[in-house]
Amino acid sequence: MGAATAIFLASNSIHVDAMILDSPFGRLRDVVENIVSHHSNIPGFIIKAFMGVLRGTIQEKADFDIDKVNPSEYAAKVTVPCLFVTGDEDYVVNFEQFMELYRVFRCEKKMFVVQGSHSDARIGDSNFVQAALGFMKEKMNLEKQEEQITGSSVFLESETTLST
Repeated sequence: MGAATAIFLASNSIHVDAMILDSPFGRLRDVVENIVSHHSNIPGFIIKAFMGVLRGTIQEKADFDIDKVNPSEYAAKVTVPCLFVTGDEDYVVNFEQFMELYRVFRCEKKMFVVQGSHSDARIGDSNFVQAALGFMKEKMNLEKQEEQITGSSVFLESETTLST
């Protein structure tokens, strides 16, 4: 739920320069249904009926409504650049649901599809790592900051050398 939290915060003017959203979902209910469907042979109409019971139980015991966790409602308010990441075999947030959310965003956005499922390690994919690092460097102006830091460092070293 890290992507959902990031979407909510960015839509509420929390200052961030850019976001990498890994397997973001539009509605928590869909995620729960996808997981149950993937791990059982229960027909979809029974899962949907069960969701009402599950929602009520969660509300009663945890004072939490799964139907109110809908990052898609906040997505259009996000203005910072986003890199969206999904696995080509993700069953938790399937590609159709991923794309449904992706289309709601009006900000500058890019997409990266990695091999694997929802929770497979992204760090092992060097193409993804390079894309993510490049995206963040560009959007956060890190290359300029590196030049400034390096330039300042050289200047301070020279100044220190001269003063001794």
